[in-house]
Amino acid sequence: MLSLNKVTLTNHLCARDAGRYALDCLCLTPQGVVSSDGYTLLIADYPEGCHGPDERVLVHHTDAKHAASLSSDRVELDVAGQTLNFEAGERIMSARQPDGEYPDIKGLVPQVSDAVKLTFGIKHLIKALRTLEKVGSTENVTICFKDADCATALQVGGAAALVMPINVEAIESECFDALRGEPALA
Repeated sequence: MLSLNKVTLTNHLCARDAGRYALDCLCLTPQGVVSSDGYTLLIADYPEGCHGPDERVLVHHTDAKHAASLSSDRVELDVAGQTLNFEAGERIMSARQPDGEYPDIKGLVPQVSDAVKLTFGIKHLIKALRTLEKVGSTENVTICFKDADCATALQVGGAAALVMPINVEAIESECFDALRGEPALA
């Protein structure tokens, strides 16, 4: 049995509902649960203590949505029998194994083992993007960073820049004291 928690299902459904084109199902892979909104790819690990199926299994979007609404905590998936058994509601739905390599995401996920990784506080990043959205005239944001510094600049059309602290995993954190705290418009 494989357990999916309600939070994982809900996050994937939000990604699915936000896009014009999307993977019309959740794909349960040995590495995690995969969904897409056509622009971004969401890959979530399984809850602690749970392991993914040996082969990929597709769960239709409407079945996953129904599972999230019924389930108080988690959904049990019997991969061998290819049926979804919901802990709440006692409803059984079908899952299927995909043909070929669908969805083939291997080429889309970059190898990050030797990359510089930036860690932003989610609330700070959202606040920074909303601030730039108010002062900019374009829908695009350029993110500039130097791997030797502990700060990044988010720019909108060259007219506005917002500088905020980051955590660079590959380098010891020696951020400037002036950059600590919440982002501010430069």
